[in-house]
Amino acid sequence: MEPYSVFIHVDLLDCVPRRGKHRQRIMAFVRSLAENPNTSGDFRDRDADLRDKEVKIVGDYAVTF
Repeated sequence: MEPYSVFIHVDLLDCVPRRGKHRQRIMAFVRSLAENPNTSGDFRDRDADLRDKEVKIVGDYAVTF
């Protein structure tokens, strides 16, 4: 099966360092979502529209998907 496409919100790119281990870890996680889009986060949160979002802690960052 072909991997899924993963789109990154510009806010993530604005707050993550342009290079280094933090960026590498976050990008590795984002790439893993393409292979396994049903990944569970570390916890769930609700957005303003009351939709559940998964939140994964990657290093010092919380990635919402």
